[in-house]
Amino acid sequence: MVIVSHCYNTGDDLIGQMTGYVLGGSTVAMPVFFFLSGLLVTQSLDNSPTAWDFIRRRMLRLYPAAIFYVWVMAVLIGPIISTYSPAVYYSDPLFRQYLLTATLVQVYYYLPGVFSSSPLGPSVNASLWSIPMEIKLYTVLLLTAFLPRRILNGFYGIAAVLLLLAGLLCYDPIEQSFQHYLWPHFVLYPYTQLAVFFLTGVLCYRFRQKIVVRNSWLLILLLGYIVMARWGLFYKLAFLLIPMAVLYFATHGMRFFRHITPQPDLSYGLYIWAFPAEQLALIYLHPANHTLLFALDLLLTLPVALLSWYAIERPALRFRYNKGLRPQKWP
Repeated sequence: MVIVSHCYNTGDDLIGQMTGYVLGGSTVAMPVFFFLSGLLVTQSLDNSPTAWDFIRRRMLRLYPAAIFYVWVMAVLIGPIISTYSPAVYYSDPLFRQYLLTATLVQVYYYLPGVFSSSPLGPSVNASLWSIPMEIKLYTVLLLTAFLPRRILNGFYGIAAVLLLLAGLLCYDPIEQSFQHYLWPHFVLYPYTQLAVFFLTGVLCYRFRQKIVVRNSWLLILLLGYIVMARWGLFYKLAFLLIPMAVLYFATHGMRFFRHITPQPDLSYGLYIWAFPAEQLALIYLHPANHTLLFALDLLLTLPVALLSWYAIERPALRFRYNKGLRPQKWP
C-alpha cells in the first residue's frame, strides 16, 4: 500500500479511483500502520522481561536497516546520481547533515544535487517522517508502563479522546500556536490523527480479552462506508471504522492472509526503499503512466528489501531475546 499510495500520488490516487474517492491510499495506509503499531508494540512491551529488553528490541528492529539505507543512499548511490562532482558532493554540508538521519531522531530529506530534476521534488525519502513519530510514541508507552493498570488504561483513553477533540474542534488555532511559539514548521496532524490510532491499538491490546469480533461488524463497516460516501465523514468515522476493519479482517481472514503473506518480513525494507526507487524510476526510466511506475518501483524495491531482510534485519533480530529471562508482569 505504501508503494501504491506514493506512485499514484503523482496523479489520480488508485485507492481513490477504486472507492469513488471516499478513501485514499495514504489516508488509509497510515492509520492502519499506526493502529497495528500500537497493538503489536504494546504486545512486545508486555512480552519484554525488562524495560531495557523492550528498548533493545525496538532498536534492533528500526536501526540496522535504517543505518544501512542511509549509508548506501548517501555514500554509494548519492555521488553516482548527483549533478555535483564527488569532491563537491562529499564536502557539501547537506551530505553530512543527511547522515544524521540514521539517528531517526530527525529526518533530513536532501542530498546535494540528488533528484534535483524529479517531478516529486528533490526529497531523497519523503516516507521517513513517520519513524521519529513512532519513536516518540514508543517512548510514551515505555515511560507510562509502570503506572497501575487502572490509571494506565484511563490515561491512554483520555489522551486519545483529548487529541481527537483537539483535531476535530480546534486544529488550526493549536497548530498556529505551536508554529508561533515552538517551531515554524510544526505539523499537528501526526498527533491528532496518527497518535490517536496508535493509542487505540494500545487499548485494543490491553482489552483484548474483552473485545469480541462478531460477524455483525461487517454490516457496521458497510453502513459506515455508505455514510462516508454520502456525507463525506471519513475523518470523523475513521477512528472507529479503521480499527474495526483491521480487527475484523485480521480475525476472519487469517488463513487467506497467511497464504498471500511472504515468509520474509519485507515491510520495513519496502517502506524505506520505495520512495528513492520511485524517484530513480521517474528520472531515469520515464514511465508512461502510474501503473508502469508502480511496476517499476516494485521491481526496483523488492530485491533491495530482500537484501535488507536477509543480510541486515533478520541477523539483527536474532539478538532480540535474552535467554533465561521471562516476560515480567507489567501493570
